[in-house]
Amino acid sequence: MSVKVLARVWAHSQTAGGELLVMLALADHANDAGECWPYIGKIAEKARLSRRQVKNILPWLEELGELKIARSNGGLHRGHRYLICVKENGESISPVKNLPGETEFTLKGEMGFTPTEPSYRTVNNTHAKARERVSSISKKKKQPDPAQFEAFTSFYEAYPRHVGKGDAEKAWLKLNPDLDLTGRIMAAVRRYADEVQDTEPKYIKHPGPWLNSKRWEDEPARPTVDGQAKPLQVKDIGNGMVEVDGRQMDRATYERRYGQQATT
Repeated sequence: MSVKVLARVWAHSQTAGGELLVMLALADHANDAGECWPYIGKIAEKARLSRRQVKNILPWLEELGELKIARSNGGLHRGHRYLICVKENGESISPVKNLPGETEFTLKGEMGFTPTEPSYRTVNNTHAKARERVSSISKKKKQPDPAQFEAFTSFYEAYPRHVGKGDAEKAWLKLNPDLDLTGRIMAAVRRYADEVQDTEPKYIKHPGPWLNSKRWEDEPARPTVDGQAKPLQVKDIGNGMVEVDGRQMDRATYERRYGQQATT
């Protein structure tokens, strides 16, 4: 084991999770030049992963540029040669001087043989997935649309109880509503605000849980008598006003609250 290589992997590897465990397992076997020849089973044992997980991770580490693999053509009892290439200040652990091609190592010394032909990697589904993972790491985290922050501000201002703003904002951004859904949410919020205008604040739902529970899909509240729904008594009194169970309100408020047209 090379303490130098192990320390560099700890300090400068771009990996995390299972990928970092594989890099550390390889570093635990490596010499000061960053070379090692462990079998897949040994790597899996050190990293506490399955052999399949290790086999899937190794191509990705190659794509990331932290590892070079010279695949052995010497049969089942010869391990691949691994060269750890974790960089520090732009320089690799050990300059790769004996690479005739990007996919070939000159294997000698401890391996005891030199291949006569380059060892080429097959670009299969595993490698394609590895490239996708590398690409996803290189992309910056997508920032929310500024318009969503503006829409949330309108929602929060219209909501009848101003508490838990941070949780509500997270719920809104996670929902990421389009214009149609935003309109339905805002209509439901105004209706809810009308319904609870005479309610003690402690009985009004917090905005975050309201969003997470999709409360805009709730049916409008109806007056009840002995637990049974009571039909609304609605009268059009003209000039854009209606009377609902003896309460006067403008038609727009009535439609927001009860979601139906006024009838005489």
